[in-house]
Amino acid sequence: MTATAADHPSTTRHVLAWLCAAVALAFIAGVALWLDVSLWSIVVMAIALACPVVALWIYALGRRPLPVPLGPVPQTRGVSLDWLAPWYDVVCRAVGVNKRFRDLTLQLAALRPGEHVLDVGCGTGVLARRAADMVGVTGSCCGIDVAPDMVRMAQQSKQAGVNPVRFSLGVVEELAFEASSFDVVFLSFVLHCLPPDLKEAGLREIRRVLRPGGRLVVVDLDQPVGLLPRFLARLCLRHPYMAMHLEGRTIDLLRAAGFSAVARRSSWRGLVGFWIAAKPA
Repeated sequence: MTATAADHPSTTRHVLAWLCAAVALAFIAGVALWLDVSLWSIVVMAIALACPVVALWIYALGRRPLPVPLGPVPQTRGVSLDWLAPWYDVVCRAVGVNKRFRDLTLQLAALRPGEHVLDVGCGTGVLARRAADMVGVTGSCCGIDVAPDMVRMAQQSKQAGVNPVRFSLGVVEELAFEASSFDVVFLSFVLHCLPPDLKEAGLREIRRVLRPGGRLVVVDLDQPVGLLPRFLARLCLRHPYMAMHLEGRTIDLLRAAGFSAVARRSSWRGLVGFWIAAKPA
């Protein structure tokens, strides 16, 4: 089934857009009256504020993907970033998760033609599409995410690579794949979104779907180095999902899940770590 513009659920959003414009007009009118300025000044000031507000709202709506049917949304106690989907790629570039960052992730995976790859928490699919091109037509790549709009964005991306990627809904704690299905699994910025018991369950599931000797590449928060990273980390240390990563215990989590050859290979801006691990042969 192919979605069209006519299928877009816009009625509620249009009402909210007009409501935002009305609130902006009322606010400016109140300020103008308080300053005792002319009616014409009120109109000009109201338009000056309302236009960008409405424009930004329309832009945000336009960035949202069309409602392509995906099936039931899996339930999880982990954090979903579905609300961030329209701006996800922009935010990634703004904080430095760019081509160089993903080059490092792919370099650690050491992908080879013919390998089968799974990207857990694929977001809009940027990393998965590049991985698919590296494993070639003899390999395969799947991307899963719990956020429906992330999966829709990935499916509808205009930056599709040479080799197709199968994107679908899924959660790391219950992977819908047969045992020993993949040579490489990427787990990028997922663990810190999960409660402790789901971290353990998710890593056990990844170990199950990896082939003997298969590699796991983890990218996530790490023990901070430097003044600014330490300050940022202190704001999050009490969060039960993030604490163990910011305390430098990610490597212990991977070892406890039964992975071997676990090593921290690199870091990024003093706050993000890169780990490589393997399923025992």
